[in-house]
Amino acid sequence: MVFASAKKCKHCGETLDVALRAAEEAKKSNSSQQQPMVFMNAGGGGGGSSAAASAVGGGQGQIVGTKSRVVAALLAFLLGWIGVHKFYLGQIGWGIIYLLFSWTFIPFFVSIIEGILYLLSTERAFALKYG
Repeated sequence: MVFASAKKCKHCGETLDVALRAAEEAKKSNSSQQQPMVFMNAGGGGGGSSAAASAVGGGQGQIVGTKSRVVAALLAFLLGWIGVHKFYLGQIGWGIIYLLFSWTFIPFFVSIIEGILYLLSTERAFALKYG
């Protein structure tokens, strides 16, 4: 139940008052014109690359990531056998798996391959995938 005098819906937060809604929309349009929008994939998993590319103007804008592919590659080469590069990239689950299986030397070989792939990828592709 929503009262007729309510300015916002208590369930969903939708603005019901016409004047207040117009003021909020005007404020949104003014703030979006002043500040540039930055899109990042902070989740660390694949999945969002096409959405992020289309959000930046069809894949033609500049994507700036917070993670360095060179640092990720160095961590993969030097400490990849215990999953440090996965922790750096925000993939905590994979980092724990690497840590648990470090005694088998499988993570060592996989991390060498991943380090090479990090170095061979472009900055844009790495930023889209890992942020």
